[in-house]
Amino acid sequence: MKVFVVDDERIIRISLADELRDEGYEVFEFANANAALLQINKIKPEIIVTDLKMPDTDGIEFLQKIKKYNNNIYVILMTAYSTVSTAVEAMKLGAYDYVDKPFDNEKILIIIRRIEELINIKSENKELKIKLNKNYNFSSFIGNSPSVKKIFELVKIVIEKSTNILLVGETGTGKELLTKIIH
Repeated sequence: MKVFVVDDERIIRISLADELRDEGYEVFEFANANAALLQINKIKPEIIVTDLKMPDTDGIEFLQKIKKYNNNIYVILMTAYSTVSTAVEAMKLGAYDYVDKPFDNEKILIIIRRIEELINIKSENKELKIKLNKNYNFSSFIGNSPSVKKIFELVKIVIEKSTNILLVGETGTGKELLTKIIH
């Protein structure tokens, strides 16, 4: 997983980046938002951990640019100048989390692990939806005769109801496939 660490404070940036590398993440460090934005297309990070107050571009503006580029990048904002209004604004704009400085690197690691779990769940969900649509839709059932069309119409009615169904027919006629489609 690729992580950008963007902070103008060198010690914080290096400390956090080293901790993340020790945990197995592919980390890229930037001293300002503009440098990170120049690399975002090339590297394609999943997560960006950024400071709120930086000389060139503040964290809120950086967050907006990131979300405009790719809404699926998770952004964690960190700041020593925490206000409720800034935190609320950041969350409304799509920040995943907001952390006060000074912080324990373990706190950031916990947030990143949660993001990693979320990414994995979303990916698995997407794969399962594709499999379900591929395996259990009418396109997997071959037939174009009037009797097959009549069965499809009956299935469309039945799937909307909560009822028991008995499927009978000779071997190889598609009872099991039809059962999967209905289920």
